[in-house]
Formats: sequence, structure tokens, C-alpha cells
Amino acid sequence: MIKAIGTGGNMMKRRILALLVSAALTICCLCVPAMTVHAAKGLEFPAVFVCGLSEGIFPGKRANTREKLEEERRLAYVAFTRARDRLYLSDAAGTNYDGSFRCPSRFIFNAERENLDYVAELDPELVESSRALIRKTEAGPSDAPTGLRKGERVHHAVFGPGEVIGACRDSDCLLVQFDRFATPRTLRPEALCAGEESRPAAV
Repeated sequence: MIKAIGTGGNMMKRRILALLVSAALTICCLCVPAMTVHAAKGLEFPAVFVCGLSEGIFPGKRANTREKLEEERRLAYVAFTRARDRLYLSDAAGTNYDGSFRCPSRFIFNAERENLDYVAELDPELVESSRALIRKTEAGPSDAPTGLRKGERVHHAVFGPGEVIGACRDSDCLLVQFDRFATPRTLRPEALCAGEESRPAAV
């Protein structure tokens, strides 16, 4: 609280408050608002910076089914279309928290090369390895060599009966919702058998 002392204290108080409000407004005008993509829905800005466009970040590692990946793709579309005049896309080199190599996001490649002006051109070898990884991780259960497909009933020696609900993007594992558990489990296909009654040879 501001306390004014002496004669004309109220006038002094009003002047100080006016100066503080003016300074606060000036600071706000110089700031760059940061927000999540969800919070930006329905808004537009003259310039937008989308950061963290690396595989495993956006899209995130938890987007391990086609449905989740498509939801991430829709979010990327929302983020990109918030810009009226200028859109800046940024990824980062190096490694992820788990030590895996960090690749540019598939959403950068989805934007198509002719629509982008690169500050620094991507290394052709990096582009090829990134595209190869993306092709592999976008393969769904129907592409798995085991023949197990999304929606197919399976059985596990320990977890019991369940249903294939997706495929992991960064491995050859399947995502299975077992009848006796509330949350799905990630398992390698060889640990599963198709059908309700058959039993796999190994866990």
C-alpha cells in the first residue's frame, strides 16, 4: 500500500499510482505472451513462435497410437494457424532426456519445403534419417509382421485376455487394453497370442 505523508497527500498518491499503472502498461506492451497450444485456440497474433518441434516433444512420446498422433497433428495445425503475418518454427539439436537422438518434428516436414525459409539448411543425412524414423513410427498394428491388428482379441499368460488398441511409434511393441486392468499395457507381439483361449509360449 502506498502511504502519502503531509499536505496534498491524496494528490501525491494519485500521481504515484498513475505512474505505476503507466509503467505496468509499458512493460506489458514489451512482453511476449507465452501459452500452450490449447490456450491459444480461437486467438490470433501478428507473429507466432512454435518451439520444441522435435520428435518426442511435439509430437510427444506418449502419442503412441494413430489416434493420439492425429490429435497431436491437429494441435500443430492450431498452433501454426494462430499467426496472421509471420510464423516461426523451432527445433533443437542434440539428444532427448532418454539419450535418444533428437530429430526434427514430422510437423516441420508436413509443412513442405517450399513453404519454409530455413535460417540454416538441414543436413541432408539428418533429413533422410528423420524421415525414415517417421515412416517407421507411423506404421500401425496392421503393418506389424505378427499379423495382430487393432481391435483384435489377444491373450497373455499373466495379464489374461485383452484387445489390441494401438502400436507404439518408437518401438515394435503393441498397446493392449486387458480386461482386468484400467490402463493399457505395452508388450512385444511375441508375448501375445490371438484369441481368448490360446496361451503364448513365453511371457
